[in-house]
Amino acid sequence: MAIQSLTLDPDAQGLADQAIDVRNETGGALAEGDLVYVSGWDEVEARFLVAKAQAAPFGGNLAQFIMRAALADTSNGQAFKSHRLTGQDTSGEAEGDPVYLDDATAGGYNAATPPFARQLVGRVAVVDAVTGEVEFLILSDSDTGFIRTNPASGEFPVRAVHRTSDGDVDVEYDDVVIP
Repeated sequence: MAIQSLTLDPDAQGLADQAIDVRNETGGALAEGDLVYVSGWDEVEARFLVAKAQAAPFGGNLAQFIMRAALADTSNGQAFKSHRLTGQDTSGEAEGDPVYLDDATAGGYNAATPPFARQLVGRVAVVDAVTGEVEFLILSDSDTGFIRTNPASGEFPVRAVHRTSDGDVDVEYDDVVIP
């Protein structure tokens, strides 16, 4: 099906620098590149509590943000919607390949399509065994909007929007019509 129109939320903010103030009370450090979700609220610190996200068959916690810097336990920082993680081994992948929230390692990502949840969290940006890079963009349904196909067969939720190496915009969407 060809895309007839793409509608994004007109009130949406740019996601590149969208951040929230967070606190880590997980009992361990969070590292740069850890995928996290909001696990609670700390009224004394007036910050959201975050923990490592993990896809799971029943009740996993999907990623809502990514850490751009390490955050020690019982300390405050920020979590973001996007981040380019450098120094990754991306040698087995191709530029533009998807990466998903890992279902085995909390806070991690995997280039292999996981059997559970399948949350797309980014794309391989630079392919290299030592200096590879992954561009993360953590989106939710409300961030992305919907597309309408041509011939008009309905509206479908957008899962990811990214630019290809040729400069074209690629839109990935669910094949289940929005009722």
